[in-house]
Amino acid sequence: MADPPTVEQLLRDDARMEKDLRRIQRYVKEELFQKVVFLFNPKKQMECGSQLYNDFIANCKALIAQTGEADDTMDAYMRYLWQVMAQKKSYKEWLTAKRSNTYQAVQDKFLSK
Repeated sequence: MADPPTVEQLLRDDARMEKDLRRIQRYVKEELFQKVVFLFNPKKQMECGSQLYNDFIANCKALIAQTGEADDTMDAYMRYLWQVMAQKKSYKEWLTAKRSNTYQAVQDKFLSK
């Protein structure tokens, strides 16, 4: 049985990181969006310790964790992913794009009547 990966190994695995970010994106667009569609404030919510950050840790960790990985390793990896997404503004972009599409659909329904 192979040893679980270290934080350094996870941070150097670009393919895994991309795969994990796609899983997180799917979660944000399909599940999280409905919870925060009218409450999202990017200035406050993109900080570590915010409600979005806590939701990210609670829900996305289970999506990307693999068998045998130590909790402290995954915690460090999750913090790193959050920083990457915050720096690239990915989380905000995913929520904003979904919100814009939803508002457009609602507006189209009202205009069509």
